Amino acid sequence: MAAGVNGKSADRLTEMLRHCRNIFSSLPRADQRHWAEVFVRGLLTVDGRKTIRKISDHVAGGGAEQCLQQFVNQSTWQWHMVRRDLALLIAEAMEPKTWVIADIVIPKNGSNSVGVGRQFVYSEGRVVNCQFGIAVFLVGDKWSCPVNWRLPLPPSWDGDKDLRAKARLPDDEYSGPRWQHMLDAIDEMTTDWGLVPAPVLVDVRSGLERELNSLVRGLEERYLEYALRVGANRPAATLASARARPQTLSFAEFINESITRNTAAHSRWGPPTSGGGRSQLVAARLPTERSPAPTSRHRTGNSRRHAPRSAVQANQTPRSAAHRHVVGEWSPFRNYLRSIWLTSFDQSQLPSLPETVARLDLVAADLATLYDDLGLRHFEGRSYPGWHHYVTLISVAAACKQLSSN
Repeated sequence: MAAGVNGKSADRLTEMLRHCRNIFSSLPRADQRHWAEVFVRGLLTVDGRKTIRKISDHVAGGGAEQCLQQFVNQSTWQWHMVRRDLALLIAEAMEPKTWVIADIVIPKNGSNSVGVGRQFVYSEGRVVNCQFGIAVFLVGDKWSCPVNWRLPLPPSWDGDKDLRAKARLPDDEYSGPRWQHMLDAIDEMTTDWGLVPAPVLVDVRSGLERELNSLVRGLEERYLEYALRVGANRPAATLASARARPQTLSFAEFINESITRNTAAHSRWGPPTSGGGRSQLVAARLPTERSPAPTSRHRTGNSRRHAPRSAVQANQTPRSAAHRHVVGEWSPFRNYLRSIWLTSFDQSQLPSLPETVARLDLVAADLATLYDDLGLRHFEGRSYPGWHHYVTLISVAAACKQLSSN
């Protein structure tokens, strides 16, 4: 037992490790299952930076650094199977209400760690030398857990054969649009793992707005419900007007125009403020046009490309397209727009939108725990398999922690 663990903490750790053993049951070798449990136990119990040496000393009594290093960075165990079993376990325990796709920013020194590049980070408002990943969270009423991951590559990694070889990149892993990585992850979860999809939430303000149309069409091809947080000043629609040319409106302008034309629906929600007001939800249907489905030659190395469903193949408009709404949350007394969403929710579903999008805050809090308490920023290796092994172990640690307390 780890030093300093006793009483109720020991009981909870025992419960965590029981879940851990179940999740890693797909690993074919006993030594892999052993080192997986040791590593996850270290992520859960080691204070501060989760280095392999500290995990070895704290959990294995020292002398296990080489074994742990080999397990994370060189071993051939399949992270896809572990993620699948983890997702099925979480789905059964939680009954997910939404799937949230979140950005993962891991600052790095140097340029040799897989996927590292100078990339703009929206949350910091500046360019950072970092790995920029994607995580898909299953989200319930009280907690969330990441179950699938992608590592989009900067274009600088496409042609550097030496760098690619050192990082052990698969031959078919190249830079590509983030929306395609998101759809690949969803395809793996629905088709390969058999999960029942839930509404997809994404904050697209973090550099995704230029890819918004492609992401929306891809979600609608798959008949998925979605709510995407958008920037107020980004283009929303081109509408006919009294002017000689059609007028292109931003999302904020579209909401205001809809109010002026009396085509927007209003409702109040949320707790009263000190002044007695409540937030106001304003929703207006967005005009849609039939557009060709997005295409990309990008292929993520370990997920299959799935064909659209037959309705799309027959050039029929996906049914979700008819339900696109722009929803603005006004502050009490309509002083300013707090947030704007593009959503496939229809009129009967719109009243549930505030509760749905509030789960982004839950994921933000759980993501902070991954960064600060479970070592998401502490990966010491440089390889592509090592990165995927490590974030999968982070997912398992997060799941064990949540399952033992919920």
